[in-house]
Amino acid sequence: MSSAASVDEPVYPYTFDAELRRKARFLSAKLFRASVVSSAFETSLLMLVTFGGPGAWLGFALMSFPWFMRAAMFSALLVLIFYVGSMPFAYWIHSIRSRNGITTAGAGKWLADSLKVLFLSAAVAAGASVLLFALMMLSGFWWLLAATAYVLFVIAYSRFIPLLALRFFRKLSLLEGSETHHEITSLLRSLSLEELDIYVMNESSRSRMANAFVAGIGKNKKIVLFDNLIRLFTPREARCIAAHELGHYLAGDSFRSMLSQILISYASAYLLYIVYGMALRFHSIYSPEDPYILLLFSATLTITGAALAPLRNYLSRRRERRADMFSLESCKDPVAFISGEKRLCDINLMDDNPPLLRRILFATHPSTAERVLMGEQWHRSVETVKES
Repeated sequence: MSSAASVDEPVYPYTFDAELRRKARFLSAKLFRASVVSSAFETSLLMLVTFGGPGAWLGFALMSFPWFMRAAMFSALLVLIFYVGSMPFAYWIHSIRSRNGITTAGAGKWLADSLKVLFLSAAVAAGASVLLFALMMLSGFWWLLAATAYVLFVIAYSRFIPLLALRFFRKLSLLEGSETHHEITSLLRSLSLEELDIYVMNESSRSRMANAFVAGIGKNKKIVLFDNLIRLFTPREARCIAAHELGHYLAGDSFRSMLSQILISYASAYLLYIVYGMALRFHSIYSPEDPYILLLFSATLTITGAALAPLRNYLSRRRERRADMFSLESCKDPVAFISGEKRLCDINLMDDNPPLLRRILFATHPSTAERVLMGEQWHRSVETVKES
């Protein structure tokens, strides 16, 4: 094998391609640099608009409008400003991924998806801003009410929005009649999860990414497999990847994540309450309904979010390792587990072993090298038990 296209043939068990490994390490470093530059620009733009004058000027320019129109227009305009500002960097990253075959969506489809995100973001930001100012005028405990409203939104989002978003951006169809369907059905039966329907999502129209996840609520719960997982991976490999996602589901990781997000939401809301009081005290805003406070809130959350990111990523890696172990123990197929991880790494041209500092500060998942090592150690431990 000598190119990314060569991994389309599901040779099993899959082994790393040396040429792809060299290309992946170079590409991963390039994408990382592009991501850092993009994030630095977006943060700098936020700080410039917040503390350099444009944000305060925009707030004054909208003074003649009623408070609810001020809030909605201010937040929607900010979304547009940051969208336009970040567009060149977003397209830069997209073009790098596209040239290397990671992303299959053309510029037109990428732009169409991007505009959909812009529209949804502006609408949500406008509605949330109006609600926030309404709560501010209603009660001195607005921060508590706002955090509660956000928590309810997060709960609804985690249960319903993913499926709605899928139908907005992707197509879903039932998986039937294939060997992969048989493997996943067998896995669900072994875990007493027969109530989950198995769906396929047409990710290949946009990228080569292969994954699976559980979505929905109640009787509408389903496991969704990317079509690339079925097309590019063997059924045994797909089974291990699906088992990883089911490990998250059975461990209640989404609930735990939601619980931590709820606690962070209330703490963040109280922090914003303090910022609001200081802004009034030092006359940083011209009135309690000045929409400029939204920028001060955004800057505050950006700074605290960056400070907490390493801890959040560490906890994420712990959850991913636990799900990997669940996959190994439920499938009892370390060869397929390792083969699938290596194939995924080559298909997406990922660095299998990024620098340690980058993993500590930025990685939300264990590296492929760590996952392969886990599979090998699990295999050796099982063989040792059998021999004894």
